[in-house]
Amino acid sequence: MAEQFLRSMLASSATRCNELTRLALVLLVGVPLTSNAAKVPAHFQSYATTNVGGGLSCVVGATSDSEHSNERAYVYIEDSKTHTLRWLTSIPLHAGWYQNRASHCVAEGGAIYALIQSDTNATPVMSQTLISIAKLDQGAGRIESNDLVKVTASAGAHTVFVYDGAENFRSDAGKLVVTGEYVSKGDPAEIRKPFTFAIPINNTLR
Repeated sequence: MAEQFLRSMLASSATRCNELTRLALVLLVGVPLTSNAAKVPAHFQSYATTNVGGGLSCVVGATSDSEHSNERAYVYIEDSKTHTLRWLTSIPLHAGWYQNRASHCVAEGGAIYALIQSDTNATPVMSQTLISIAKLDQGAGRIESNDLVKVTASAGAHTVFVYDGAENFRSDAGKLVVTGEYVSKGDPAEIRKPFTFAIPINNTLR
């Protein structure tokens, strides 16, 4: 009886260890969770849901702490009817930055493109909000790239605003088009200047 109990305890411990290992991989390096291992994380807030065809939807958003800060970006594909997850991927935070969130999603050519908005510092007056485009394999959720987008030719620090709505991150004629505003840091008037940035999908996002 004691031997059977010990084996049961060891098996249970191994299962918990495997679950923790998978979670650590998702959080630290963006390794996707797939099939029945994929679950929406606690304290997740959806920023947008996009129909990607084939009865599937792309959901982008972020988890946060109890004070709605320390966001961490997530992207996942789910069945549009049953909401069963096909895969779930965390987008790693740039080293030394404060938080990030996935705000928009586009499907194109077998890939998922997620717009990631990152805050560099916990103190707003010292922080910049910068954007990147994460490319993920649509079938498995593997991150293929996560490239920063430079929206202004200015060499100075700036903060970027990309607002809700599919019109602000879209696919058009083989390009990903990002529309928003930016503010130069140190501008006492804090004037928001519009920008539109288009990047060829096949030439740059690999």
